Amino acid sequence: MSDAHRASAAEALPAAVSFGESAEGDAAPLQSALQSTLRLSEERLLLTQQIGQVGSFEWNMHSGRSCWTPELEAMHGLRPGEFGGNRASWEQLVLPEDRPAVMAAVQQAIDSDEAVEGEWRVRWPDGTVRWLVGRFRVIRDPSGKAQSVIGVNVDITRRKLAELELRQVNQQLEQLLSERTEQFGGLRRELEAFTYSVAHDLRAPLRGMNGFAKLLLDEHLEALPGQAREWLRHIQGNAVAMSQLVDGLLALAKVTLGQLQLSQVDLSELARAAIAEHAAREPDRQVSVTVEPGLSAWADRGLMHGLFVNLLANAWKFTRDVPHPYIEVGCQQQGEARVYFVRDNGVGFNMEYANKLFVPFQRLHAPRRFPGTAIGLAACHRIVARHGGRIWGQGKVGEGATFFFTLPAVPSVQPRAFNSSSAPGA
Repeated sequence: MSDAHRASAAEALPAAVSFGESAEGDAAPLQSALQSTLRLSEERLLLTQQIGQVGSFEWNMHSGRSCWTPELEAMHGLRPGEFGGNRASWEQLVLPEDRPAVMAAVQQAIDSDEAVEGEWRVRWPDGTVRWLVGRFRVIRDPSGKAQSVIGVNVDITRRKLAELELRQVNQQLEQLLSERTEQFGGLRRELEAFTYSVAHDLRAPLRGMNGFAKLLLDEHLEALPGQAREWLRHIQGNAVAMSQLVDGLLALAKVTLGQLQLSQVDLSELARAAIAEHAAREPDRQVSVTVEPGLSAWADRGLMHGLFVNLLANAWKFTRDVPHPYIEVGCQQQGEARVYFVRDNGVGFNMEYANKLFVPFQRLHAPRRFPGTAIGLAACHRIVARHGGRIWGQGKVGEGATFFFTLPAVPSVQPRAFNSSSAPGA
């Protein structure tokens, strides 16, 4: 505490001493005790300010003099006792562009009885700029007239520099994100145009191959040797298979490039609809199907339809040779996550090759026995990944397979536990 602070505090002692004399008749012990207490309080206040790196001041509005602690002088780049001691000396240290705001804050404190906070910059004698935050309040005499303003300051330069650096980093990231988004948009448009161009260019010759092979078989069948007929049928079959692959690639590209339209989706309804599609194509097959009711997720309805069509097509196909095929669609709780699944009792697969399940054109079974484009599960993987979920499979040869996947939860829907006795859905 400065000498001026001590003098201001000591001025209050005579009244206390006088009160002690009238009450006890002996002022000396009381005055000594008060002085000792005052010194102890001063030392504690000084230590507290040093530890907390807080500077304090008192501005006497009558004399115009301002008393600063050494900590406050250091915040302004001054040595102890170097401060000029008046308001003008302080204003000269505040950056010109910050003076109006901080002076308005001081005036606000004078005009009210509330503590007021302000933030400003000061320029040290060596040109260094520092950020300070201050909190001050007016002291009034018994008549209510303002006598002085007291307050504390804290140096917040490190915080402000960190904020500026963070702001610059955010601006750079936003700029980079904008550039990358623009680049991605361009690449996506190019990829989409390329995909459809390739598909169109491939489809035309494939249709030609298939058409001419059919003409030869229809109009010149008798003139062709048996081996030639077989070759033409192979040409037709391969042309059809290639056309299906092109369709699969287009579907895969659509999953990757399309925009998500998120809403609350009834997954149980989609699963039943997908099962109905497969059942309509093979009405003679008898498959026991269970779909747990009330399954919901926050997702793109069109992509979810594609997900269940592909997963259930997989289950429908690989239960073809099972005496009593069944397919089950449900959900189970794993910790805080809802995990949906499609389970079947089909041929299953060897878990040693599980890493190939979601790779385009990778097969775990012979195409002659189980024909297909080998793209369906890859599409499922991309659909789930686009929703921020994950998908995986478990199986055992001869004992069926289960495909699990996660999706964002719908806040308004309570999680449902897995129920193996769900009512049939399709």
